Amino acid sequence: MSQAAENSAGLNGGLEQQRRDLRRMKAIPLALLAVMAAVFGWTLTQADQTGWVGYLQAFSEAAMVGALADWFAVTALFRHPLGIPVPHTAIIPRRKDEIGVSLARFVSTHFMTANAVERRLEHTHAAAALCRWCLLHADSLADAVLRLLRWLSAAFEQPEYREFFARNVLKRIEQAPAARTVGRLLGLLGDNRHHQELLTEVLKVAIAYLEDHKGAIRDNMRRGGPWWVPDFVDQKIYDRMISRIQTQLLEMVLDPEHALRQNFDESFQRVASELQDEDSPRAREFERIKHELASNPTVKSYGEDLWAEGAALVHQSLDNNRAAYHAFVVDIVRRTAQDALSDKAMLETFDQWLRSAAQYLVNELGDEAGTLISDTVQRWDARETSERIELEIGADLQFIRINGTLVGGLVGIMIHFVAGLIVTH
Repeated sequence: MSQAAENSAGLNGGLEQQRRDLRRMKAIPLALLAVMAAVFGWTLTQADQTGWVGYLQAFSEAAMVGALADWFAVTALFRHPLGIPVPHTAIIPRRKDEIGVSLARFVSTHFMTANAVERRLEHTHAAAALCRWCLLHADSLADAVLRLLRWLSAAFEQPEYREFFARNVLKRIEQAPAARTVGRLLGLLGDNRHHQELLTEVLKVAIAYLEDHKGAIRDNMRRGGPWWVPDFVDQKIYDRMISRIQTQLLEMVLDPEHALRQNFDESFQRVASELQDEDSPRAREFERIKHELASNPTVKSYGEDLWAEGAALVHQSLDNNRAAYHAFVVDIVRRTAQDALSDKAMLETFDQWLRSAAQYLVNELGDEAGTLISDTVQRWDARETSERIELEIGADLQFIRINGTLVGGLVGIMIHFVAGLIVTH
C-alpha cells in the first residue's frame, strides 16, 4: 500500500472513530431526556400530586424543557433541527465564509503580530534548543540530507533538467556584466597585492619546471638548430640561456620591487580598470567573446553533458559510499551543535536574529496568513465543514444538553417552591 493510501486509510479510520464517540456521547443526554419523560409520565398517574410527587413532577417537566431547548440550540449550530428550516439555524454551514473571514481577522489581529511574537520568543532560547535537537536527531538529519542529495542528483540527470539549467545558466552569464565583474575582482586582488603573491607562485613553478626539464629543452633546441653547429657550442648556448632565465626569474621572486614586477603590476591594474569601463575596447571585446561563447551550441551541449556527468558521479558516489557520507554528515552536525552550545555569544546572536526574522515575517506575511485562512475556509464544502467541526467539539457540546436537563430540573423545583409559597399566602 502506498504512503498516500495509508494516510487516507488512517484519516478515514480516525473520522469513523470520532463518529462513534459522538454517537455514544449523544446517547447520554438522550437517555437522560427519556428518563425525565418517564418520570414525568409516572407523576401524572399519581392521584396525589402534592408533596414530593409535585416537586418530582416539576423537576422532570422543567428538565425536559431544558433538555429540548439545549438540544435545539446545539443542533442549530450544525443543521436545521428535524430538517425544518427555522430561521437562524444551521449557523455554521450557512455562515461558513463569514466565520472564515472572522477567524482570519482574529488570527491576524491577536496572533500574527510582532508584539505577540516578541513576547513569545523573548525568553525562548531557540538556538540552544535547536542544537540539542540536532544532537539527538543527527542520524535522522544525515538520512534526510543524503536522501535529498540523491533525489537532486537523480533529477539533474534527466534531459529536461539538464537543458533547463544549461539554458538558464548561459542566459544569466550572457546577461551579466561579466567584464565589469571580472574587472572588480582583479581590482580587489590588486588592492590587496594578491596578484603579486600569485605571480611569485607562478615564478617558483617556472623555475622548478626549467630545472626538471633541462634535458628535454636542450634536445628540442638541438633538433631545431643548424646541423653544422658543434654540440659543445649548443651546450654552451643552452646553459647560458637557461642560467639567465633562471637568474631573472629568481631575482623577480626575491625582489618585490623588481622592474618586471612593477611592469606586471601596472599592466594588471590597467586591465582591471579597463574591464570596469564598459566603453573601453578591452571591455567590449571581453563582452563580445562572452556572448559568442554563451550562444554557441557546442558550449551549451558541453555544459549539459558536464552537468549530467557531474550529477551521475554524485549519484553513484552516494550509492557506493553511503555509510561514509552518513558518518561524515553526522559528525558535522554533532560537532557544529556542540561548538554552538559552548559559544554563548553565538547562541544569543542567533536568538536575536531569530526574533528579528520572526517579527519581520509576521509584519510582512501576517495579512497573507489571514487571507490564506479565509480562502481555505471558503474552499471547504459547507456540509463537510459542519460535520468536521461537530466531530471535533460535538462531544463537549453534549454536556450543554446534560447540564441543561439538570439545571432546568432544579429551576423547575425552585419555581414549584415559590409558586407554593404564593398560593399558601
